[in-house]
Amino acid sequence: MILARPCQHTPGRTTLSQHWGVLTLTPDRVGFVRDNGKHVLDAPLSDVHSVANWLGRGLALYAGTERWKFDFSHESPTDELRARTAANSPALAALDAPSWSSSDAAVRIAAKTWTGELQARATGSPPPTLRVRRVFGPEERWKYIALTLLVCTVVAAAIIGVMFFLFW
Repeated sequence: MILARPCQHTPGRTTLSQHWGVLTLTPDRVGFVRDNGKHVLDAPLSDVHSVANWLGRGLALYAGTERWKFDFSHESPTDELRARTAANSPALAALDAPSWSSSDAAVRIAAKTWTGELQARATGSPPPTLRVRRVFGPEERWKYIALTLLVCTVVAAAIIGVMFFLFW
């Protein structure tokens, strides 16, 4: 095994259904095993393409036509969740306590390390019919924050406008 890191898998476009597990990289495969022992990703590196650093705190990649996002920055899991994850994943059972660190520096280092390793080893290319979605890199975090603030401002203005209209 080259790398193993506890993280959260963020399926689809939402962060509401994240799943804890362990991301592993071997010389020829990348995999993710959920805390319940279910293998949700097990792809040869020849299928992996379009690897990118995701907001400086994780990574995004495509395995074939499926997009995967992994977030390293969340708080460390509870002892119960850590024990359950380690019991269901031999790769995770071997990890030491610093591997679970969610400090900002550890997260940035892990994101850079994983992105660099996967970009160097992934040999796949996107199918011609696949539109690869761009991800926000660490240098574009300000765009993500600005977009979030803009959406919040618009929603707040709409609520205030409705309240003003109804109660004035």
